Amino acid sequence: MRAKGLRLLASLAILAATLAGCSTTPPAPVPAARRQTERQASEAARLSQAENWPAAVEAWQAAADRFALLNDRAGEAMAWHNLGQARREIGMTNLARQAFEQAAQINRQLGRTNAWWRNQIALAQMEIGDTNAAAARFKSLSAQPPPAGLEGYYLNELGRYQTETGDFAAAARSFDQVKASFEKEQNAACLAAVSMNRALLLDRQKQYPAALVEWRHARAACEALADPAGLARALLGEGQTLFESNQDLPQAEGLLRQAARNYATLRHQVGQKRALTLLIECLRAQNKPVEAEQARLAGVEKN
Repeated sequence: MRAKGLRLLASLAILAATLAGCSTTPPAPVPAARRQTERQASEAARLSQAENWPAAVEAWQAAADRFALLNDRAGEAMAWHNLGQARREIGMTNLARQAFEQAAQINRQLGRTNAWWRNQIALAQMEIGDTNAAAARFKSLSAQPPPAGLEGYYLNELGRYQTETGDFAAAARSFDQVKASFEKEQNAACLAAVSMNRALLLDRQKQYPAALVEWRHARAACEALADPAGLARALLGEGQTLFESNQDLPQAEGLLRQAARNYATLRHQVGQKRALTLLIECLRAQNKPVEAEQARLAGVEKN
């Protein structure tokens, strides 16, 4: 009996070893080209997250090329979209639009509706200042409702367009819907952006006290979120409102100085130029020297 038992244990041990061998078959190695592509996309995402936009532009272009080499169309579309965002941040407007259009074309071919809508929202965001282009874009998009989860983003850009065209009542309604949507999602970053857009709407109507409430709410939200880009935008907006309403020029000066400094740190030349231009106007209104700020502005424009 003892020998029989030992033989049974030995057989079970062999079976266990065989099953263990089947269950631990190592996965096939990831091809080198795929690893390189994933590393490139990861590095590009890191640079975008760090808001190092000049470097992100180069990294996302390289990622798009690598995805194309693998015929990974979805990955390529993602890279083009992120390349468009990086280009937009450093003022490469036309090239940014081309990147978003390239992403949209690929996503339409692949039937990726949600991704295509994100491309369209990005394009609409860029075209707000171009009345004809924005009108055509929103007319086209109004024929088909955005997918679930993207309504707030679409309405946010629609509200900005309505503000730009002077349809203030419609813009207010759009932003009210956007706010309700993002409150439901508990999306603090987007709620801060809505506050900024509502502030801009109130500025256009010269409702400066109400606009300042929105700017300060956005600034506090961006501080809590540790959002450098959003905070720079809120500082610039609050400073501009104070300056344009002639309420507190020294405070406006301080806010605009901080905004200019933050944009310089972020290497965001468009924002830096805007902040410096307003700062120079604010200093002149106080009969203060502007030579140092003019020199900094000239240096930014030269680059």
